[in-house]
Amino acid sequence: MKRIFVILPAFLLLSIFHPAKAFSNKLFIYGELGIGIGNFSGGKLAVNTIFDKNIITAAFWPDFRRSPECPSDYTALFGNSVSQTMTTFGLMYGRVLYTHNNAVRYTFKGGIGAGRVVSPTNFVRQYNLWLGPNYHFERREENSVSLILNPSVELPYSRGFGFNFGLYGNINLINPSVAAEANMVFGYLRKKHKHPRSN
Repeated sequence: MKRIFVILPAFLLLSIFHPAKAFSNKLFIYGELGIGIGNFSGGKLAVNTIFDKNIITAAFWPDFRRSPECPSDYTALFGNSVSQTMTTFGLMYGRVLYTHNNAVRYTFKGGIGAGRVVSPTNFVRQYNLWLGPNYHFERREENSVSLILNPSVELPYSRGFGFNFGLYGNINLINPSVAAEANMVFGYLRKKHKHPRSN
């Protein structure tokens, strides 16, 4: 699996610097930056490469939520965060569905992810504290491997800028998550008048 995480980003860089040699003139490369809201919430940073009706994506998701183990009476004017965090690096492949409108297309992507989950745990009550947290806790760190699903609708309003709305599913054995995403997309999104829709 480590080889995959090395080869595909290298492929993306190769496409950026040698687009003419990669996939003729049907190549679009663009970035993606936005947020997701679900049982975990957070951000997204991605690089997408479209060639013909195919799409390859390298993405990073930093997500968080309040720890499920946190006591309801936890307070801390100054102290440690009780957020459970899940950071995921993912590589995806999928297909692009073009429409007759040059500013609307659909992507259906899936792939694998690897990351780390950090969870506050073992909360123990503390007394006689003024500004600090009223509970002491430990942090449990776990590595995760996940199946990622990420369908979306893309709205490239111009050749260089647009928006992306979709769903993000991170299926793993520790903390599966689902979120609705809203992203900006920027880069080389499409041609001026014509997209690579097959006849």
